[in-house]
Amino acid sequence: MLLRYIGLPGAAALALGAASAEQPAGAQRAYQLQIGPHALAPYTQEEPFINIAKTWNGEWRAEADNGEVMTAAELRTLGVIDPESGMPLRSPEGVRAFIGPRILDAANEYPDHYADHYVMEWKGDAYGFLTRQPRDLQTRLSAKKLSFAVRFDDAGFRGLRFSRIRGAGLKDLVVYRRKNKDLVRAGKIWNPEHVDHLRQYDIIRTMDYQAANASPVTRFDQVATVQDAGWGRSLQITWPAPPRYGAPFEILFDLAKETDAALWLIAPTMLGAPFDLADPALRRDDRPDRIDADKLRDRAKENAADILDSNAWEEFAENVVTRMIASGYPADRPLYFELGNELWNNAGWFSLHTQYARGIGESINPDWGTRQGYGVLSARWAAAFERALQTHGRKQNITYVLSGQTGWPGSTKNALQGHAFQLEAMRIDRATVLANTGVAITSYHNCANGFVEARFGDPKSNEARTAFEKAIAEDGEALKDEARDYCLNSPASTRFTKAWIIARWKAHDLMAKRGGVRLIGAYEGGSHETPHRNLLKSRTIKDWWTDYHWGVQGADVVRQINLDLIDLFPGVILSNYTGMSEVGGHPWNDGHYDENTEMQQMWREFGRPANSN
Repeated sequence: MLLRYIGLPGAAALALGAASAEQPAGAQRAYQLQIGPHALAPYTQEEPFINIAKTWNGEWRAEADNGEVMTAAELRTLGVIDPESGMPLRSPEGVRAFIGPRILDAANEYPDHYADHYVMEWKGDAYGFLTRQPRDLQTRLSAKKLSFAVRFDDAGFRGLRFSRIRGAGLKDLVVYRRKNKDLVRAGKIWNPEHVDHLRQYDIIRTMDYQAANASPVTRFDQVATVQDAGWGRSLQITWPAPPRYGAPFEILFDLAKETDAALWLIAPTMLGAPFDLADPALRRDDRPDRIDADKLRDRAKENAADILDSNAWEEFAENVVTRMIASGYPADRPLYFELGNELWNNAGWFSLHTQYARGIGESINPDWGTRQGYGVLSARWAAAFERALQTHGRKQNITYVLSGQTGWPGSTKNALQGHAFQLEAMRIDRATVLANTGVAITSYHNCANGFVEARFGDPKSNEARTAFEKAIAEDGEALKDEARDYCLNSPASTRFTKAWIIARWKAHDLMAKRGGVRLIGAYEGGSHETPHRNLLKSRTIKDWWTDYHWGVQGADVVRQINLDLIDLFPGVILSNYTGMSEVGGHPWNDGHYDENTEMQQMWREFGRPANSN
């Protein structure tokens, strides 16, 4: 199909893509396409790294002779973990084996894709082996090298174990597909298949790579290093706290080089805090294994002045700019920087940063809340990064992103209020910063769920499930058409439909303009359809939902929303989050590498023409 283009000579800054055979001569795409890849974790289906062990979070455990398991915190306290690399130094008395990464979890879902020959190598003095791996599929090639195969019928996770660690300790653990041996020897980081997948996008948002949600990072030395045992997300806060979190900035800039894409990076929400999330005083009274968001809010409020005055902001910015320049990231390539993620969301772990920002806002004005506090923190980050750029004489094509809650246009208004206050308080030329500031929201739809409820009743009821199954049996294809039409043709008063999304974008655009900035587009987008778990008890419904979601109708909903956004907001950033996952468990998915779904084909229509085949 023919997508929207603009033919203005000065419009090149709006897109990074090359010319397409479908576009008029001399024209440029009137939008950019961004993706937020999935988290770095053993369960990811994206297989981002050549060294597949790197998706692990680097937190070793150990099995004692009596069968008890020692935690990572206990091992660090014993001094048997190298603080620089995070690798085991020695096996303490009474420890049978160190429990290392889980690998290839996704092989259970797509066994044919992962049916391959793999190699596990390490250095130092240690004995390595795999658990849950059939003996006939393992071959010990040397004292520090194993090969193993994964076959179609080989279900279950694979765990790496190490025992008899002594002397030089365990070093340089690598697990890779045998065909990638030369890439490993060359020091390459990113899986070529993953790179090819990302190259169709103009921008890569690294929020999940950086484990930004509820990140406890308060200063730069808490960010993972290239030498760390793993770069994956930490799934929970532990006591004592792990030393480092998220992906090193070096590998993020390396990904930009591999994909020729712009980066959308995340700055930690809690920069400059004189406390951390592992502080026992912040735990809940009723659940001491959990953090109390209200206590965190009060602590942020009490320490707001010190937080905003801290030099940790400048140190963090300086380290990022130094690594960016060293990587060769072009000064004229767009760079997007956002502070935190969804500082309005009070669900689960999100509430920690949301309440932290609320404490900052309340410290300045008792009538302020989370969004003003978020604006204050975002302005503080922009000021620090601008200072670092100036120190290096770097004129970067930079956009500081203020993200808002799509259904609440006031979230943009309030954030800009706090943003303006902080810039004035720091006596910074507001016009200069605002010229490089943009508002982003989401373009998610969740209308098929609305259609199901309108058509069949409460999805929690068995009656609705039975009626849904009956309609599928009568004419499942016609039902998919009905769901698509409901999403595309319902009025703006019907939540999460195309018209509802467009109306909210217009409202945020107005708020942005009133605040002196522009609406740049979406920080996340695509499908947010998550069927109720009661409906997914039915295999018939789950199969129908997968076919709808990945098929012609589901793809067309996203397509039509994107086309309207391009027409109404020239230069808009369209977003796809996350691209690859399982239907049912996560709404954000287009299918696996091996699928070639209609949804994947739809995104390729919007992708960079030179990289979309």
